[in-house]
Order: sequence, then C-alpha cells, then structure tokens
Amino acid sequence: MRDLYDMTHSNQPYIGRFAPSPSGELHFGSLIAALGSYLRARSQQGIWRIRIDDIDSTRCIKNADSQILNALEQLGFTWDGAVTYQHQHTNLYAEALERLLNNNQAYGCQCSRRKLKNLQGVYNGACRFLKLDPNQNGIRFRNTRQDNVIFDSVQGQHDISLPFAAQDFTLKRRDGIISYNLAVVIDDIEQGITEVVRGADLLDSTIHQQQLYLACDHPYPKWLHLPLALDISGYKLSKQNKAKPLDLHEPQKTLIQALNFLNQPTFAGMEELTPASILRYSIANFDVQSIPKKRK
Repeated sequence: MRDLYDMTHSNQPYIGRFAPSPSGELHFGSLIAALGSYLRARSQQGIWRIRIDDIDSTRCIKNADSQILNALEQLGFTWDGAVTYQHQHTNLYAEALERLLNNNQAYGCQCSRRKLKNLQGVYNGACRFLKLDPNQNGIRFRNTRQDNVIFDSVQGQHDISLPFAAQDFTLKRRDGIISYNLAVVIDDIEQGITEVVRGADLLDSTIHQQQLYLACDHPYPKWLHLPLALDISGYKLSKQNKAKPLDLHEPQKTLIQALNFLNQPTFAGMEELTPASILRYSIANFDVQSIPKKRK
C-alpha cells in the first residue's frame, strides 16, 4: 500500500498542516506537534497550513482559536494562506457520507455509547445488516479490508491489532457530530496534504484513515507520528488533562525546550536569538532521523 502514495504524490510539492482543536490554549504537547510539522514542511521548502479542528462544538472554548494563533505568532511561526475551520466544511462531510452510503460502504447504527463501551473498543458489527435509516441513527464505515500495517516516517512499520483495524468504525455519531476520522480525511484531501505530522496517540487510528482514503479513491498521505509529551504521572499532556498553557514571557526558552524534546540541534546562547531566528536555524538543521521513536 505504501506504493500507492509513492506513485501518486512523488512529484507533488510538500504540503503539511497543524490542526489544533480550540478546546483550550496552546500547551507544550500541542507545541511539539506544531513545531514538528512546521520544521518538516519548511525544511523541504513546503507549504504549512493551519486548520482549526472545531467539528465537535461541545469541546470548543470561545476565543481559544485566537489564543492559539496568537501564541504561534509570538513563537515565530508563519503559515501559508488563510486559517481554515472544520465548520466551514460541513457540506463536504455530508457529500462524503452520501457517497459512502450510496456505494454501500456505510450503514446506519443504533448502538449506544454504553453498549460500545462494553465491547472494549472493538465494534462487533451488530447493526451491519439491519438496514437502519442513516438519517435517524449514527453511521458506520462498512470495513471490508484486512490491512493492519502503517508505515511511518519516524516510527517505522507499525502493526495494529487486526480486530481493531478491521472493525466497522464510526463516521457520524448518533448526536449528528461527524467523527474525527472522516473529518480529518476529507479536510486533508481538500487541502492537498501530502504528509500528516502529529502525535503518536493517533497512530492506531491512522489505519482507519487509510481505509477511508481508499474508499474515497484517493491516495493517502505519508505519516509521521511524533513522541508524546507526558505529565509527571505519565499521561499525555492535553487540554482534557488540564495541561498548563505555554508561558510566552520567554518564547525562546520554550522553543529550545521543544527542540530538545524532538532531539534537534541547539547551542549555547541560542536563547539570545529571536524566535523567528531560532526557527530559521532549526529549519536549516532539521534532522527527521533524530526524532525519538518512542510512542509514549
């Protein structure tokens, strides 16, 4: 499957992106994703886009998007084109769902979250042949594939549990909210993303995104999953876990800390540079092979 990418995208310009959710201010874990994707794109003279992943309105906090963008600017980041928002793409998601349903690649599902929780993370296909009205229920992808391998630019070959990889996964929840997997695939196709750089907590879900790309008759991008920044208890730094916002009083030190986390070159006195100068140096000296392969 890796050849599907190589044959289709090999001559295209690099296009990457950073796609934070507006559920809180920028924290160190988010900065790692932003910095890794930025350096990867700019080191290849590529385009770097920003998209605000706000499809789940229940998690969005007012003005969080502006706070995130302001923090990135203070840290010296620049992006290409206008910032886009997932809520601008609802018509694209609806069209994709309609195509999948018409092609018998999706179906209605009435299973509750409680029932799904009891299945311990792997859906058993209970609604697959019930012919439920998709307009009155959730919608699942009719998965007919048995592939369970991801090839990642940092993590290498990653084998995923076959029961998880082969299950019929959610495309739209019963409450009408589009799933992350569907939204991110349609968004990345729309924006022409050639490589997705993000945290390793999303490594396993990548298999379902690959399957959606193929269902949409579109080659999937390359993947690069970065190690996760953890708190002292070993949990991923996230807004849900109340990760502290970045201290932007000394943006140079914050950038250097993130560069060290990604095992990128730094030097004594680097904090005397402007954030933009630090990023220019880091682009010129970026080494993807030095990024730690740890997933947690």
